[in-house]
Amino acid sequence: MKFSKLLFIALITTQLITVSCSKKMSKAVVGNNTNTTNTGKTEDPIILAEEKASEAGQKVLEIGREMALVKKTIVKGSCWDYINEVYKRAGYGTNKTVVYKKTKSGPYVDISKIQPGDWIYYINYSYNKVEHSGIFVYWKDYKNKIGVTLSYGGERRNEPGRYREYDLKSVYYITRPGGK
Repeated sequence: MKFSKLLFIALITTQLITVSCSKKMSKAVVGNNTNTTNTGKTEDPIILAEEKASEAGQKVLEIGREMALVKKTIVKGSCWDYINEVYKRAGYGTNKTVVYKKTKSGPYVDISKIQPGDWIYYINYSYNKVEHSGIFVYWKDYKNKIGVTLSYGGERRNEPGRYREYDLKSVYYITRPGGK
């Protein structure tokens, strides 16, 4: 009896710690929202971004969503390793084009050039202003340059990619699927 009470308390404590820790991290975005409008269309912004993307961008976004949310694929390594694996599985491992290339000190891209499915490199203001890369999904707040990307936290974490909001005012490199 004592063991089961301790186990119950441990499980509850773990859940509370997980919830409180996740609130401290940058805003996570949960995909696969299956809400539909009265016309039968989805309201999930991730799915809507896929539908609006170019054919190549759509394929990258679909494979990325499948890896992150459905199969919960683990690709240990850096953010680069994860995004590269998404591009390879989508058929764009070598078939991609650099459309903007500067250094992390800038100048930064005009954000109107960023498209869903683009592999972007940017300054991560929510984590010590380090370089980070992800797959651009959609704009959460275009005016303030807040976008949602699919990325991986790096540091060889044992977790799948994730959708998060980032300040994208400092995007310095864009690779687009296709073009070759």
